[in-house]
Amino acid sequence: FVPLFHFFKFHFDLLYFRMAAKKYVDVMKMFLKLEKGPKNFSSIVNTCRLVKAEEGNVSVEFEVDDRMVNHFGTLHGGCSATMVDVITTGALVATPRGMPGVSVDLHMTYLAAAKLGDTVQLDAEVIRSGKSMAFTKASLYRKPEMTLIATGLHTKAFPAHAKIRKDVLDGLTRSMSRLVFQRAAQALTAPGVNPVYYERMNRFFAMDHEDKTFTGLVWNAEITDVQELKLSAEFTVDKHKIQHFGTLHGGCSATMVDCLTCAAVIVATGRPAVSVNLNMTYLNPAPLGSLVRLDAEVVKHGRSLAYTRAQLIRVEDGVEIACAKHTLAFSSKVYVRDADDKEYKLR
Repeated sequence: FVPLFHFFKFHFDLLYFRMAAKKYVDVMKMFLKLEKGPKNFSSIVNTCRLVKAEEGNVSVEFEVDDRMVNHFGTLHGGCSATMVDVITTGALVATPRGMPGVSVDLHMTYLAAAKLGDTVQLDAEVIRSGKSMAFTKASLYRKPEMTLIATGLHTKAFPAHAKIRKDVLDGLTRSMSRLVFQRAAQALTAPGVNPVYYERMNRFFAMDHEDKTFTGLVWNAEITDVQELKLSAEFTVDKHKIQHFGTLHGGCSATMVDCLTCAAVIVATGRPAVSVNLNMTYLNPAPLGSLVRLDAEVVKHGRSLAYTRAQLIRVEDGVEIACAKHTLAFSSKVYVRDADDKEYKLR
């Protein structure tokens, strides 16, 4: 009877595993389908194809298209952060609890580049999930050689009051304002600001008026202050910048930080830089319609690296939404692409 018992137990466990695996595949397909519907910040994942879905373990792949690149024609750091934010959330949904949670912090490390047209695989895993917190990790690989291009650690919480707003998914009628990066009138007269460097920053961000870069999809910030080592900008949380809870998307926050700290580095040094790592800590939500101020500062810059920090603050009540540390490396390429995919030099 013992061998017979083990025989049936083995096949029962195998059947249960297959049913559970199919269940999580279906869950992830529904999750990705949900992201394709609303025109919010998460919709950048609408090109993802499901590769694997098991309990707390999900893999997807996508091609780097025109919407996802930076000025160098490679996968934007903010886009990588957004992908990690969404797919690690999907890994959490693919657990018995089935709850997405809200972001507490997101730590990104960038190791290599993925060019326009490359296929990227993203593996997301729930490391540990408790009663109130969950810890996830993700790795992005460039196929077919499976070169590791970025890693992410994403911590999420399960607050009792968080509910998904249905009106976020449909019925929003507020139109998105034109994506405009406005010059600050006081910049050229601010003490310590190099006018040539300031013009280079404007030229660098000229690409953000086009939909061919990742930031061009969401950028509508107005520069309010420019100093030698500091930048401030304000933007409104519109329907393109939110997630399903109706508040500012964590990936959007990371993208804004990426852009403004990079701009601060150009104003300080006249040189463009690429991301090495980005550490985001999320403190409070910014609801739809909120006016947000982002303060970016260059803490230190040397021959090869620049260290920056940033804060996002709700203007109406002064509440801090998020803070970040962003390390950048100066690129040997001192050019960006123009609208015709041609290269023009910054200096």
